[in-house]
Amino acid sequence: AIFELNAAGINAAIQNTKLEFNIDGLHLECGLSILNNNEERVLYADDNGDLIIEGTIYANNGTFNGTVNATDGTFNGTVNAVNGTLGNLNIDG
Repeated sequence: AIFELNAAGINAAIQNTKLEFNIDGLHLECGLSILNNNEERVLYADDNGDLIIEGTIYANNGTFNGTVNATDGTFNGTVNAVNGTLGNLNIDG
């Protein structure tokens, strides 16, 4: 392992994995994986660059762009749609 501390930040190289922590944040090279207390992988990046999160996501605010696929659940709020279907209702804007 190689550790370097300087005014720009902390760099570490461990078994071909690079970890850099500087003014711009934490940067990982060669993978990301976070385990819970049961040593189960709950957050990781795959080889395609996709971020996978296992479990429930809690958020108070924000914007989501993309497709939501769900088998059940509830929704409270307003739905604005240009087209699609909702049960037997066809939406054609």
